[in-house]
Amino acid sequence: FSWINWKATAKRNEIMTKEFEQRQSHDVFVVMDCVPDKRFEAVVSFTASLLRAVLKKGAQTGLLTISKERASFPIKGGEQQLQQLFYHLAKIEAKSFSPLEKVIEADGLFIQQTVSFMLVTAQLTKSLIEKASFHGQRKGAITLFLIKGEHEAPDGNERSLIGVANARGVRVILVHDGQFASAFSEVTLY
Repeated sequence: FSWINWKATAKRNEIMTKEFEQRQSHDVFVVMDCVPDKRFEAVVSFTASLLRAVLKKGAQTGLLTISKERASFPIKGGEQQLQQLFYHLAKIEAKSFSPLEKVIEADGLFIQQTVSFMLVTAQLTKSLIEKASFHGQRKGAITLFLIKGEHEAPDGNERSLIGVANARGVRVILVHDGQFASAFSEVTLY
């Protein structure tokens, strides 16, 4: 963005502009998949670790889960926010009938701008990548964390979907249960 700097223009008798850097937000909105899956506990644990890491970096975060009911926490910072999110995650159950791509499609939160979206799921599908890519093109950074068991490798279908996601601008980070720290080293908020 730029605007005309009238004082400098008057002094120099030629149009002078002032340039502004677009402020990049470091706010993060996390969407957690709540469909029944054998890795659901790992999804919850990783989401809690992710939220804690974002808040400890001084950024602000919000959370959306749709289990038996929709729960949305607006983007805020601080210890109270962390405690509220942890309390929610301690009670959450894998009771969602809506796959993550339907949640993304139906929820108005994705209209917000200047936030990074992080999706946490144990199930990677073509339609999820398509929805994430669509919103990523319109709104910016989308990172998808694919949670796997401790020694579980992605199958051939998932490997090809990860390639498709990367080509479409959706960053997929593979996270193995018990190895969350290595996933955080791949994420940069700034």
